[in-house]
Amino acid sequence: MNKDAYLNELSLQGQYKSIDEFLETNRSLIFVIRELEKKEYKLLKRYDLYNSMITETDNMYSLNGYRSKNIGQNNDVLRKLKIDFLKMCCVEPFWQPDENETVCHVGAKDVTGSSIARAAIFDDLLLSFACSEDYTDKKLSVDIEGDGVKALYSVNTSKLLAESLYSHRVIDGDAYLKLRYRHTRLDFSRLQAEYGSNMLEKDEFKECIKSFDRFISFDSWNEMMDDESLKYKAYSPSSKRDDWFANTEYRNRSIDKFRCVNPKRCYGYREGNVFYALRIERDHTISDNG
Repeated sequence: MNKDAYLNELSLQGQYKSIDEFLETNRSLIFVIRELEKKEYKLLKRYDLYNSMITETDNMYSLNGYRSKNIGQNNDVLRKLKIDFLKMCCVEPFWQPDENETVCHVGAKDVTGSSIARAAIFDDLLLSFACSEDYTDKKLSVDIEGDGVKALYSVNTSKLLAESLYSHRVIDGDAYLKLRYRHTRLDFSRLQAEYGSNMLEKDEFKECIKSFDRFISFDSWNEMMDDESLKYKAYSPSSKRDDWFANTEYRNRSIDKFRCVNPKRCYGYREGNVFYALRIERDHTISDNG
């Protein structure tokens, strides 16, 4: 596939009460763009993106010269976000529709000549701004004249970025888990590759995702720990010889485990309000001894 990503101008519909709100709520989009830059993606913008409305009275051009009224550290954050978006909007490449654009629809809406159409036609990525009822973090069905309907992720957060990159086979299962569960109760940034998702069959991986989603769905840590389907508990090997982590850097950690679809288990440790997943066990052999 091409390493192109389109910024969805139709996802700016004047939905923000202020420019500050626009900047604050699109922090996740800046993260997504930076992740794609690391993977050498090219960010494409429609030539008239500057005319897209942020608020009812302010368009993207209004970012020029804008100064936040917020005081303190948050003002510094907003200033940096403003610079990020100005850079993003000002820097080439841009693109412009021509007379022969393929007719495309999302439902009854004609999106011909938009970034949505381009991303769908060329099987590229689509990035959308936050708080857009029609486009933020959704899977779109784009009807392309003469080519049928294509599924297209409209990405704003790391979770949907993970879905899109994984579906395009840009990232593997471990990278997918790291992105999907970023800033949740479950962290896969320390997952050991030899005990990661690559040993799982496709259906097994999907089932594990359901358990991981359940893990982060509870309002409190205690509520999650009491869940009977996850069976969260301490890993207690019967002897040092049976300790799966005895010869690792985690030998002095208090290791816990939970069920991610029988017989599979996920092992890791809790630090604050985060569970750092280290290993996935497929057959329960280790869990039999602890």
